[in-house]
Amino acid sequence: MNRRSSARSAVSSADSLFMLVMLYVPMAQIRQAATGDWQRFFQFRLVGAIICRRPLACLGVAICHVILSIPVSVLKTIPYFLAHLKPEIDAMTDAQLVQLLNSFYLRTGLLGFPCFAFSGFWRRASMPAAWCV
Repeated sequence: MNRRSSARSAVSSADSLFMLVMLYVPMAQIRQAATGDWQRFFQFRLVGAIICRRPLACLGVAICHVILSIPVSVLKTIPYFLAHLKPEIDAMTDAQLVQLLNSFYLRTGLLGFPCFAFSGFWRRASMPAAWCV
């Protein structure tokens, strides 16, 4: 019983650490983007204080970031599995394959750009003025 409880606590502490990091990283990225200085990403105390001041807004931004990253992550991994999804790819010439991939990347960009634009709008809408100093 002792091993199980220690394993559960290790998993729960790893999960807790992951959740904290997933909350911190989008907020630190916003801070870095707002100031234009890459070193601001590592101001742990200041970003933590901002998160503590507006926890629901920061949680909303983190959730939005994760949700909008899912389609982008799926779309960027599809070319790896494209041969399994479309068996006729093996019979394509190089020019046909380039045309297929160009079409795929155009559609991916048309879907991905609005996701990132909305994510940026969401971040700016919830960003306090204190992040810009």
